[in-house]
Amino acid sequence: MDDDLRLLDISIFSDLDRVNRAKLLPEFEEVHIPAGQVIFYEGDPGDALYIIKEGLITVYRERVKGEKPLILAQYGPKDCFGEQSLLSEVYRTATAKSLTPCRLARLSKERFDELLKKHQSLSIALAKLLSQRLAIRSGHDSPPADNAEENHPLHLRHLSAVPDYPLDAGGSIWFELINSKKPLLIVLFTLILGSLLFFWLNSIGMRSSHIALLEIIWASTVFWSFNLFSPHAIALALPLAAVLLKATTPAVAFAGFSNTSWFLILGVSALTAGVFRTGLLYRLALHVVLRFPPNYVGQTLAWAIAGTLLTPVIPSSNGRTSLIAPMVASLTETLRLPNCSNGSTGLTMSCLLGFGHMSFLFMNGAAVCYLILGLLPREVAQSISYGTWFIDAAPMGISFLILSFLSILFLYPHKENLQFKPDIVAAQLKVLGPMTREEKVSFLAISLSLLGFLTQSSHHVDGAWVALASFLILYSCSVLTDKTIRSDIDWGFLITFGSMLGFGNAMKDSGLTGALSHYLQPLLEMFMGNQLTFLLALVIYIMLLRFILPITPALLVGMLTIMPLCDTMHVSPFVVGLVLLLSSNPWFLPHQNIMYLTMLDETGTGEKLFEHRQTRNLAFLYCIICLLSVGLSVPYWEMVGLIY
Repeated sequence: MDDDLRLLDISIFSDLDRVNRAKLLPEFEEVHIPAGQVIFYEGDPGDALYIIKEGLITVYRERVKGEKPLILAQYGPKDCFGEQSLLSEVYRTATAKSLTPCRLARLSKERFDELLKKHQSLSIALAKLLSQRLAIRSGHDSPPADNAEENHPLHLRHLSAVPDYPLDAGGSIWFELINSKKPLLIVLFTLILGSLLFFWLNSIGMRSSHIALLEIIWASTVFWSFNLFSPHAIALALPLAAVLLKATTPAVAFAGFSNTSWFLILGVSALTAGVFRTGLLYRLALHVVLRFPPNYVGQTLAWAIAGTLLTPVIPSSNGRTSLIAPMVASLTETLRLPNCSNGSTGLTMSCLLGFGHMSFLFMNGAAVCYLILGLLPREVAQSISYGTWFIDAAPMGISFLILSFLSILFLYPHKENLQFKPDIVAAQLKVLGPMTREEKVSFLAISLSLLGFLTQSSHHVDGAWVALASFLILYSCSVLTDKTIRSDIDWGFLITFGSMLGFGNAMKDSGLTGALSHYLQPLLEMFMGNQLTFLLALVIYIMLLRFILPITPALLVGMLTIMPLCDTMHVSPFVVGLVLLLSSNPWFLPHQNIMYLTMLDETGTGEKLFEHRQTRNLAFLYCIICLLSVGLSVPYWEMVGLIY
């Protein structure tokens, strides 16, 4: 373990903080090289960076036949080599050979590229190292003229500001012409169908304010589907357009920004930012790995349960999956699970299950949970506390967790023993060291917020003010600063969230939701025979919406169109919200589910841990599991009066 820790002491890693140093440790693969063996030849493609743990390496360049090789350098423990071809994307410019038996730490090109993208300090340190080495070599043998530019230390693809342009557009000119006209065609399509919609709605006697709001929904749906503008810009346009078209008043349309749910998600976003910056969740996840059985079933179960339990600690589903994706990649390498194998796929899917898809179980599990809460009728929303949300969602959550986990084990069996290395995890914990002051403050803020949420029925303080109090703790103790508040809190989503709440408020205030109920009821009569059929139809409805809409607008449209039917069906709107949240994360297509996409391409280098085709069966099973989980929960909801 101490040997692994010394690996991080070399100068190029000196500017990395302790959390990133701990994350870096499992990225290296140990390689044993006997004396006299060539590690790579001049002219080979650069595929890895090497750091010497033990032994001596010589680097040389072959000369014309009959002459001795030109020795460029000799390296020993804590030296690195092989970085030049990775930085400049040229072939190896020299041959590396072991002089003695060696133990090397190998960092693959994919991991190397990802590190340089994330840490500019590492790029600068490597550029300095490369400059020094080239300066030393140039005193002995200048690089050939035709290769001089490639070997110049400033000719680094990661530091260059010069973009790459195709040399020949060729047959793509027609595609580019059509693509350049795409926004205009989409707007034209929206206007034509919008005009037809206007005449039809007018012919059936709908009020002008209702027509205006439905036209806004139509246009925003098209723009969201085709990704024509920023989704945050489209969301902000909803209440603004409603005011400009005189469908509602500014006080109603922008009321979402004064809603307590908006302040609640502001506080929760600050908590998420604080925990991410301190590395607290990373520490907790490492402890989980050490404490569960070192076999396939034990580790997959560990990550599914750990993700579920840590959901209220990091109230951002995208944030949790973004954090856990590199960890699971490191874990599969530590366990020696081949890429795209059943083992790596099953482990990744269990992480997606726990850290992503169980969000609906907690009020603060994801930002969209607060969207659902904000769209509920006031009297319903006021009756829901952190505890009642969890209790009412628990039957569906437990069913979904068990069925999903069993499906993962069934589809991705792995019978071989895992090569688990607890010493690597222990070394990572040693790099992290004892809990820092910032971690302790973050842990205190999270503990107080959870305690405040759980005891809300006793103290009657709104969860928004509990979350803001936690925000204040982090801010006043300098865990969050002015700079990090600007950069680490997702203000774009807060704009979207407030805009959608306000637009939903405008629809309710104008009476449009009641009108939709009147018009939709005859169309939905086939699903309104009983509550079970109605709820199962909701699962299919939201999944169909997710083919054309991102998750947030899909939930908005789903809630606003279905809530008016709740009284007729004798179903609480809260149950409708839970069902929509459960079923809103399909991945028949990868882009439908941002959490899935994060796991699919966890390094930005392609489908590494698994391929999409491997999870298609699980994607279809997800739909069936959602239906079963809802069905199994109906008796409980009837017992507690949520279905009456």
